[in-house]
Amino acid sequence: MITVGSIDFRGVTPTHSQVFSTHRYYAEDYFRAEIENVFRHSWLNVGRLSDVPAPGDFMVRDLHAIGVSALIVHGKDGKVRAFHNVCGHRGNKVVMAHTRKGSARAFNCAFHGWVYDHTGRLVHVPGQHYFTDLDPARHGLRPIHCDTWGGFIYLNLADKPARGLDEYLEPLTSQGLGEHLAEPHWHRAYSFRAEIKANWKFVCDAQLEGYHVESLHARSIAGALPCTAVVPTIFEGNGAVLSRLTIHHDMTKTTPTPLQMLAAELGQGGTYVRSQVDGMKTAHPEVYNLEQRPDWAFDNYGILPNVVLFVQGSGFMIQRAWPVTPQSSVFEMDVYSYGAPANFGEMFNLCLNNYNVRDVLTEDLSTLEHTQANMAHGYRPEIVFSIQEGVLIEFHRRLEELTVNGPLQRESRT
Repeated sequence: MITVGSIDFRGVTPTHSQVFSTHRYYAEDYFRAEIENVFRHSWLNVGRLSDVPAPGDFMVRDLHAIGVSALIVHGKDGKVRAFHNVCGHRGNKVVMAHTRKGSARAFNCAFHGWVYDHTGRLVHVPGQHYFTDLDPARHGLRPIHCDTWGGFIYLNLADKPARGLDEYLEPLTSQGLGEHLAEPHWHRAYSFRAEIKANWKFVCDAQLEGYHVESLHARSIAGALPCTAVVPTIFEGNGAVLSRLTIHHDMTKTTPTPLQMLAAELGQGGTYVRSQVDGMKTAHPEVYNLEQRPDWAFDNYGILPNVVLFVQGSGFMIQRAWPVTPQSSVFEMDVYSYGAPANFGEMFNLCLNNYNVRDVLTEDLSTLEHTQANMAHGYRPEIVFSIQEGVLIEFHRRLEELTVNGPLQRESRT
């Protein structure tokens, strides 16, 4: 048993396969219920503190299906805040679509010139004397709950979230993973974004089980990272952190190419590095490889509603699946390495690892649009998940509970 305080990180393992209706992947009413009852009441991972590193820096995140444009600002006081990107005068966007990120001393609405400071306060109205009863305090930018964990920025659209972010991300908070991911040394090594004609849950499904690896990834990683026999750990309760899949290396079933062997010798990242732990300089080595196995490769965490987090010794990768319509979504992925490359060898290792990630991801995404079309046409009214796909069973069980019955503690929308 692996414990930290009173938290059992071993969790439980699934014991039965399960059948689910496929209407959850294409029905408009189910999709709208997900948006209202899940996404509007969950903590949503929208970026990193490194996206707005200095006072005055800002970025805009448009969550189209949810109907929200969020303006995220690093204030002069060092605090990161979020607001609805909507002017308090006539509802125009304060920061327009062509300006996704930047730095500003204040925010000036282009429509009539109303100006807001970094705290969302309305500080200037041209021709204010023509407004006979204008109260600037009532017309500032409307705030959105914003908090940080592990160097990530999270938003919650509820008026009063049912749980704070630290509690929402248990047991990872007690495990200490947040401190590890918040270290200042992480370097964004690779980003990927794709618009996919498939329901957002299909995107998550593809990343939350290892059953497909031996077949779909036969030409890429199947030999080095055998996943077929991996049984997931399911965290008990109805929290947002669903599961952990722990994957180990098996160097006896594959022969790396000369390029892969060279990359393994020159750097710490990649599929063919025997131990992701040896030589790491992180200040928090106890938060990963919880079983302390020398052949450990990475941990895969499923986090509601739409995040899959991969943690290695040499870096981490976060994936987000954003709903757009019942049959389309946006996939985002960011890969982080421990520090920027210091020499050509480390750069070579990093680039080859990024190419490998890209190729594996392309394989993962290659099936989704075909699957979506078949399900939407009603060819398969039910879908069955095995014990090896136990995370998907729990993922859909918890989502269905929230979608059908609403949040456990109903909040008002901001």
